[in-house]
Amino acid sequence: MKTILLVSALWCALTLVLTDDSYFPIKTKDGGEGVTAFEAQWYGKSLERMKEPRLPELAKDVNAEAYRMTILPTWGNSIAVRVNRRGELYIPISSPT
Repeated sequence: MKTILLVSALWCALTLVLTDDSYFPIKTKDGGEGVTAFEAQWYGKSLERMKEPRLPELAKDVNAEAYRMTILPTWGNSIAVRVNRRGELYIPISSPT
């Protein structure tokens, strides 16, 4: 019984750590929104190498909008194109690896 409680507590802690540090929401149950922890880590590595910010950090500004398109080819370098909008101003940003 203690082992089950310990494993459950560790699993919850791991999920919280991965969620806070992830670029993507991690699916916690079947049919829920998000990606698996493996997918979040896999795709997040490319965004981290490109020094792309996490979109929830950009969303803290209620007057800003951010759109990102990511190209992760099988061969070659990854590319992320992000457009930030503040009011009537659009700022395109490109981040190749």
